[in-house]
Amino acid sequence: MKKILFIAPHADDETLGCGGIIHKFKSENCKIYLLLATKKKIKKKTELIKREKLITKVKQKYKFNNLFQLSYFASDLSFKNLSTLTDDIRNIINLKKIDTIFTCHSDDTHSDHFFVSKASLSSSKIFRTPSIEKIFIYETLSETNFNFSKKAKQFKANSYFDISRFINKKISTIKLYESEFKKHPFPRSIEAVKALSLLRGSESGFKYAEAFQQIYSRIK
Repeated sequence: MKKILFIAPHADDETLGCGGIIHKFKSENCKIYLLLATKKKIKKKTELIKREKLITKVKQKYKFNNLFQLSYFASDLSFKNLSTLTDDIRNIINLKKIDTIFTCHSDDTHSDHFFVSKASLSSSKIFRTPSIEKIFIYETLSETNFNFSKKAKQFKANSYFDISRFINKKISTIKLYESEFKKHPFPRSIEAVKALSLLRGSESGFKYAEAFQQIYSRIK
C-alpha cells in the first residue's frame, strides 16, 4: 500500500473510521489522499469561512498529499447523481494511480454513505482502474452500528490495524470537529471512540486497533 485514498461521505467520517491508520500510513511515508464526497449547505459567509478553515486544519493535521472536495451537498446524493459521483471518484483514482481504497459501509444508516459506498465500488472495477490492489470498508460510529434492520448487511471485521501509537493523534484530530462530538453517552464522543478502539484491540491482540472489512485484494 503506497498510494491510499480515504473516501468519506462527510468530513469527520474519515477520522471516525480511519483516523489512526491515516496517521500510521503517513508515518510510513505512504502517499495519502482524502476525498470528501459532500459538503455542508452553509449560507452565512462567516460560517462558510469557518468551515473552510476547519477542513484546512484537518488536511494539515494529517498531512494529506491532496484533499479533494466534491461539489455535492450533504443528503443530496441519490440515484440521479450516482453515475456522476462514480465518475468523479474514478477520475481521482486514475489521476493519482491509487492502489488502496478505504470507503464507508453500504448499509450505514445515512443514505449518503450508501451512495458513496456504491460509487466507490463501482469506480474501482479493475478494467477501469487497473492500479487498484486492495479495497477496505471502514466502520463509522453512529452510522454503522445504528442500522438495526434485519435486512441490513452487517459490518464484518476481518482486518485489524494496530493504532496503539496513534490513538492520541486520532483523538487530537477528532477534537478539531468540536461541533460534531459531544459528551458520553452521545454516540460520537471521545469515550466512544476510545471504547471501540479498545474493543477492536481486544479482538486482535493490540491495545488499540481499527477494524476493517477487506473485500478485495490483488497481489502482484
